[in-house]
Amino acid sequence: MLEAFEIYQPPQADRNKIAGKMLGHVLIVFAALAVVMVKLFLCIGADSARNRDAVRKVTSPETEQWALIVLLVFVAAVIYLSVAGFLLSRKVRRQFTAWVYNGEKLYVVTAKVPSAGRYSSPRRVSSVFQIQERALEILHDPRMLVSLIEGTVSEPLFHVTPVTEVRRIRQREQEVIVCFDRYREKISKKTTNFEALMMHLRALGAE
Repeated sequence: MLEAFEIYQPPQADRNKIAGKMLGHVLIVFAALAVVMVKLFLCIGADSARNRDAVRKVTSPETEQWALIVLLVFVAAVIYLSVAGFLLSRKVRRQFTAWVYNGEKLYVVTAKVPSAGRYSSPRRVSSVFQIQERALEILHDPRMLVSLIEGTVSEPLFHVTPVTEVRRIRQREQEVIVCFDRYREKISKKTTNFEALMMHLRALGAE
């Protein structure tokens, strides 16, 4: 029975590697902020020395310039970390999808799992990780995937969508974007048996 099903799964994300990459981004940001802050403090110190005996305290243009630079670097750092966090978290989210072909129809199985980044409580984060691990166990169990598709098993986190018509496939460097029916999914080119999956998708209408 299982031999009749073809299962296509995205590459699995290593949480430790992702955390290490995010830490690297944070260190880069801290280093950049430290450099401009040191320069700003040096300028402030120079102003203080010049103004020690002055009746009217004056801030030098250089100090004002570096204060503006610090502000700009801080804003850029916030944007940089936000984008980096989004891109890294996307790698985690993509692994909660599997494509299944039963010889006649193609299905996409998705797990709607919560994100640990939304919570600060260690207990809540641990609970989210347990939910994610459970979802991954199901997605990597061929029997469970088949049962979900056939409707013999019901899991509240999972949604099974039959792919009936592919409207468009957009190629990118590391992924493809598939628009089908009312849905839009991104598929990594490192997905298992990627070419076979693309063959099934193109057969459903995409040029």
